[in-house]
Amino acid sequence: MDAFRRWAHIPEKMFDVDLHQDEQVEFEGVLSLIRNMRDQSSVNKALSHDELLVFNRFGEKKPIFWCFNNWAEPYLFAYQLDENQPLIAAQSPHGVEKSWVKKARYTEPLAKRYLESATQLFNRQDFIYCGNCQGAPVVESMCIQLSRQCGIFPQLITIDYIAKRRYQGPILMLFGSESPFNPFNYERDPLPYWKKRLKSFQWKHLHGPHGTYLKEPTIVLLKEIVSAHI
Repeated sequence: MDAFRRWAHIPEKMFDVDLHQDEQVEFEGVLSLIRNMRDQSSVNKALSHDELLVFNRFGEKKPIFWCFNNWAEPYLFAYQLDENQPLIAAQSPHGVEKSWVKKARYTEPLAKRYLESATQLFNRQDFIYCGNCQGAPVVESMCIQLSRQCGIFPQLITIDYIAKRRYQGPILMLFGSESPFNPFNYERDPLPYWKKRLKSFQWKHLHGPHGTYLKEPTIVLLKEIVSAHI
């Protein structure tokens, strides 16, 4: 199974951000689970806001919004940052919803929810948007929603994701050198796919297999890559 098939559950066309009543009830349960998991991992140095976790809220640098796959990851990344670098952490559907169909369906409403919460807290939307693995489609959706609603095209940085949603702003795709989600590890050339869909894209490789990028030593390089776009 190549990298494209691994992301087959994410359609190229975005879902409606609004849910039907029965879907909304289930989605509220997902949000509740995200908050509970967040609160179980929370410590005093971070601020809880809706489903988000915020580090260095009053830092002077442009905030980083990152959709992680669990609540341990933001603490690992925040440890690499100075006190002037705000970090807004969110949770992807990973570990929250088992159904791949529902994970895809919740992408847009989850992105909308996170965008509204972060905007309310910081009174701005021009963050650096990052997401690893299942968090990547969420921040991709956030950037597309911003571009459609406000004409804003923020920097998007994804890890082990092939960028399926035709975001027309700047995007940097990072792939693990040993990752099964790295399209360059298969025969199919991803460049024609991206050239037809994306306007401004770059890619880089990170050392190591999938799921290890927020651990040393790769996390140091990852922090430098993200910081270079602030």
